[in-house]
Amino acid sequence: MIVAQEAPTLRADNAGAAYLMRLVRELRDGGAAVTVIVQDSPEGRRALADADGYGVILLPPAAPLRGLRASVSSVTRRLAPIRAPRGLLAAIRRDPGARAALASADVLDVQWPTMAALLPALRHDVAAGARRIATLHDVASQGLRRQRRRSGSWRARVRFGTATILARRIEARTVALADATIVFSEKDRALLPRSERVEVMLPPLAAVAAPSAPGGAPDDAPPFALFVGPMHRGENREALQWFADQVWPLVRARVPDAELRVAGQATDAQRAEYGATPGIGMLGFVDDLDPLYASAAAVVAPLWVGAGVKFKVVEALVRGVPVVGTAVAFEGIGDAEHLPEAQETAAGFADALVEALRDPASARRAAAPWRTWATETYSEHAFARRVAGLYGLTGSSGAGPLADPATPLSAGSADRPLATVVIPVRDGEHGIARQLSALARQDIAGGLDVVIADNGSRDRTAQVALAYRGDFADLRVIDAGARVGVNHARNAGLLAARTEAVLLCDHDDEVHDGWARAMVQALASADLVGGRLIHVEDRGGRSTAAGESAGLGSVLGHLPYATGANLGVRRSAALGIAGFDESFRRGHDEVDFSWRLQHSGGTLAYAPTAVVSYRQRSTLRGRARQYYHSARTRVLLWIRHRDGAELDALSGRGAFGDVFRAWRHVPELFRPEKRDNAARALGWAWGTLDGHVRYRLLGRPPEARTIAPELLAAASIAVPDAEETQDAPVVSVIIPVFDGAATIGQQLAALDTQIDAPPFEVIVVDNASTDDTAAIVRATVLRRARLRLVSATERGASFARNVGAAHALSDLLMFCDADDVVSAHWVDHGYRNFASARLWSGWVVPAAAELFEGGIETVRGVLDEGDGAPWHAPQPRTDTPFPMLQGGNFGITRSLFLELGGFDQSLPSSFEDLDLGYRARRRGLEVAFAKDTRLAYRLRAQGSEIAVRQVRMAQAKVLIATRYRVQAEVADPPWPALALRLAGAAVRMPARPRAERDWPGLAGRALFVWGVFSGTVRYRYLRLLPRPRLGAGLPARATAGPSRSRGSA
Repeated sequence: MIVAQEAPTLRADNAGAAYLMRLVRELRDGGAAVTVIVQDSPEGRRALADADGYGVILLPPAAPLRGLRASVSSVTRRLAPIRAPRGLLAAIRRDPGARAALASADVLDVQWPTMAALLPALRHDVAAGARRIATLHDVASQGLRRQRRRSGSWRARVRFGTATILARRIEARTVALADATIVFSEKDRALLPRSERVEVMLPPLAAVAAPSAPGGAPDDAPPFALFVGPMHRGENREALQWFADQVWPLVRARVPDAELRVAGQATDAQRAEYGATPGIGMLGFVDDLDPLYASAAAVVAPLWVGAGVKFKVVEALVRGVPVVGTAVAFEGIGDAEHLPEAQETAAGFADALVEALRDPASARRAAAPWRTWATETYSEHAFARRVAGLYGLTGSSGAGPLADPATPLSAGSADRPLATVVIPVRDGEHGIARQLSALARQDIAGGLDVVIADNGSRDRTAQVALAYRGDFADLRVIDAGARVGVNHARNAGLLAARTEAVLLCDHDDEVHDGWARAMVQALASADLVGGRLIHVEDRGGRSTAAGESAGLGSVLGHLPYATGANLGVRRSAALGIAGFDESFRRGHDEVDFSWRLQHSGGTLAYAPTAVVSYRQRSTLRGRARQYYHSARTRVLLWIRHRDGAELDALSGRGAFGDVFRAWRHVPELFRPEKRDNAARALGWAWGTLDGHVRYRLLGRPPEARTIAPELLAAASIAVPDAEETQDAPVVSVIIPVFDGAATIGQQLAALDTQIDAPPFEVIVVDNASTDDTAAIVRATVLRRARLRLVSATERGASFARNVGAAHALSDLLMFCDADDVVSAHWVDHGYRNFASARLWSGWVVPAAAELFEGGIETVRGVLDEGDGAPWHAPQPRTDTPFPMLQGGNFGITRSLFLELGGFDQSLPSSFEDLDLGYRARRRGLEVAFAKDTRLAYRLRAQGSEIAVRQVRMAQAKVLIATRYRVQAEVADPPWPALALRLAGAAVRMPARPRAERDWPGLAGRALFVWGVFSGTVRYRYLRLLPRPRLGAGLPARATAGPSRSRGSA
């Protein structure tokens, strides 16, 4: 669901509406059901006519005000321009279609700052669990602040000052309430409060742009410059007025036949005003700008007010057209290596434009690097990946073609990746996309196995990362949350690596083009490789280079080291020293790692072309803390290695003196030019003192903590040869587990002894276990299947199953539980079932818990598979009021699972499988019963647990019947009749012969009746129905209600 200020039309007259059209199409193509709400207008009616595969709801504008009310409204609008159109919220709530769309939406996106003002109200109208996104096309407070500074009267300054304050309040509340706030540049991100919660979306401005060389005009035609922008926007009128008055006379004096062509809607009065100026031609709205771009000597952007990225500038850059502009025009464009040259005076502006007019060919050649940069930065592919991650789409197409290798190095493939890239991350939803986009641009991206080592994230890190899966040979999100710390995550990544070459980088940095190739090549002759770091700082909304680390680092006068943010290592060498020492927290861990590897005989090399933009801390507190931890762990490093190496001396007495001397830096914290160095100096002094006191004076250095020996043994230090790697799986087996250390090993062993099974993978989803489940899974090596461990941050088996489906590589999903045992032909029979059924449920055979102590074969003895384990095609069952789906033994295609929205997270345990089966029935798909796909179900020993399950099953049937208005179990027979029948059975039971008295069965019937009664009261009479919450844990929220087949935005 999108609530927008402008309508998405094919012939948009402004960049914002054009962006919205591209977004809507990307969401539609990604499988989402999109509905756009806009006010009724000529543009809105055109959008309704243009709608293809998405919906548009037009809401009538409010009736015009008259008299005093109109005057008051005009004043308030001038003082608070950042507000939604009057009456829009009421119109949304009156319109049945708009209300229904909001109530069923999985994603609500409010476009433009004016619509973001509605977010506090609209958040109550959307479904619980719906993702709220606010897209700010610009930071309105910045534009208003600039208008205040340029105002000539005190009244205007008061008006714009008030508007600025109110806009800042709206922006702050928007960032606080939205799950994600989207802007179009790093500059805008830095301007907003709590910028760590703000996402940068780079519009696909390069998608329709082709490089245009000069020569589109006849040779004898006069050179012309191009101005693009509608005149109804005040910033464009002011820009053109300044250019016509201050710059254009200087240009015409030196190039008398020069022309300026203005493309954009304009009134007749504006046409007459500017058209009277010699050499200026008003073209009005131009449907196709490409011929003008091809013929123009330059594009001019003389903007002085406004905010946000100027799309008109980027559109010229991606076409290779020179742009002459002001600093405001170039805001948000460029990076640490590409800084545009802004013209802030009329004379400078005229000089730059005259140069382009006199020699267009040279100007085009000078603009070529900018075209390359803009084409890569604003590409359609990067936009598609970003949309998929932020909006949660499943239908993304994957990576584009790889660049031709510049050297004989192979590009690798999914079956034979060249290298594993390990990215440790914790709560990286708002930064990891930038790093993954940079990795996707690597020329060998198709040969990279990317491992996201999730160190206990509590946000959408996994969902954002999975949107980039199609860009690489493989992308996995593994559970690395047993202990908090980057080194634990790195070690988990080393254990999960599929290749000998392992590359490490951080989630909030950005690798440069050619980084992966340079690392892989350097590892051909070295055990450990370090690269070059460019230190990047966010200042004034722009990422700027603040120095670099060229060469390998050195500390304490000992061996060199490679920085963990830009490091490559041979897996065998890393595991040979048991990986990173997890006792080093936030500093000098890579130094310790590098030293231990070199002490063991390993070699270290430097790769100068493996470059990473290393993002510095953005706050004073962050910089001080970084230096504090670095100084503290430097002391720990000295203690660890002082006996085996010659190190520079550390003086504890000197540390006390440094702290006293550091006080002189306190006043510098209030001086902008010195506060950064002061924060670093204070942090370093206190960290050094803390390290000496903690580790030397008190004698409490932590014990070294590296990878456990049993995990190293299970990891099998040698990576299998490419010929030994398993085939791509055709079946994905998903096992949710919580505290399953006592049982998971037996189930995995059962899966490793499958007979006649096709290639399959096993995905164990750790549901926040508190025991050694994760360690046991990591230590397990399966001979017949690929084993992966992923984490589910939310409790519940259904959520864990959804997470497993999100990570599955196959479209055929099979589910079982961690404490059961599957038959020897379970995978084979399940695979055959898919030939005739998209959804099937197997046979669950109860087995006493004591039986499992006898081993797998003993347990399988109760399954009675028969000679040769015959298989029969599953048969749909339509003779029951509810589909019989066993959540611990069923199969479903991944595409159907995503279309249904996965398991509903709003339901208690024992409800979710029944609900999934009924949603499938409503789509015309019956659950097929597969009697030959069997597993042994471990019976619970506690009678109370059995009783609770019996009651829950009855309550679940009432809830499902009430939710879907199917009263078979509620009214036929009603619960009073069930109670009377139960009472009659209880009266007759003593009269039966002793051998026929079934008291346990009678107790089960009583529990069922109680469940029906309590469920009827709760769900039917009190209407305490939980609101559906579908799609949680999936890479997309596939549906918002039981009747829809695709996600909505």
